[in-house]
Amino acid sequence: MISGFRDSIHAAAQREQSFWRSQQLALRERLSARDWYPLHWAWAAAMVMVLIMAIFLTRTPDAPQNYPSEDADKALLQEVQGDLAREVPEALAPAVLIAEERNEILTNEVNQQTRTTPKRRRQLK
Repeated sequence: MISGFRDSIHAAAQREQSFWRSQQLALRERLSARDWYPLHWAWAAAMVMVLIMAIFLTRTPDAPQNYPSEDADKALLQEVQGDLAREVPEALAPAVLIAEERNEILTNEVNQQTRTTPKRRRQLK
């Protein structure tokens, strides 16, 4: 099988020069007759796209402007000063309120006990 293929290739290669010239002319006629304009437009469009992509990829991005305004600085400074002026941290403010209410209740109870004690003493006598 392989030897038959080899023999057919050798036979095709040993054709006369006139055959090869006619093949060459046929190829040239086909190539010259073909309309190359759509292919030129395709190449032109591809090159334009490559150029646009190159422009976008090589352009340096603008540096972000991270300059805080004076108003933001003043607001931050006021917030810090307010935090420093507090006696108790903001997170503990609810606990302080609870403790103050508890102390108030306890002092009221102690005051009531001290008031009622002399009356009771009088009643007991």
